[in-house]
Amino acid sequence: MLTTIVEQLADWQAKGGPPLWERAWDRAIGAVEDAFPARDTTNEGMLIAEGAAGLATALYLRAAEENFDSDDVAWGQLDELFGPGLRAQERTAHWEERLTAVGHDLADSSDPVVSVWKVISLFHRPLDGRADAYGTSFARWGPGYIAGAEMLHHLIGLPLVDPGDG
Repeated sequence: MLTTIVEQLADWQAKGGPPLWERAWDRAIGAVEDAFPARDTTNEGMLIAEGAAGLATALYLRAAEENFDSDDVAWGQLDELFGPGLRAQERTAHWEERLTAVGHDLADSSDPVVSVWKVISLFHRPLDGRADAYGTSFARWGPGYIAGAEMLHHLIGLPLVDPGDG
């Protein structure tokens, strides 16, 4: 049976974590569930899920850094995390510095925040110069949280600055 985007997000959220992380997940899932209620995670669906997980991570980071709830984070406060100006590797290093600063050891795979981060920050490249290393309809370069944010921006108008660096 295929997993839907919303089911995948719920599985990642079910890993647990700090209360602020849980609330960030609620908000991220709420932002995408109506647009993709039955879409599965094959092909671009997984990328959408990774973008939503990136959104949860961004909400969590901003809330943790500012010491307020993720519901109080304005979309515009995520611009520096998602906005243009950094290459994918630089952006990932920036997010990792911030995750460390709010108390996460990136080597601790038992940390639910780190566990999800490892999935969504994986840098993909097509293999052997092929245009499509993922099958007949899907190819991407870079981390899923960036490419997924671009999809969320374009598909449902999520008010994030278009990263433009996928």
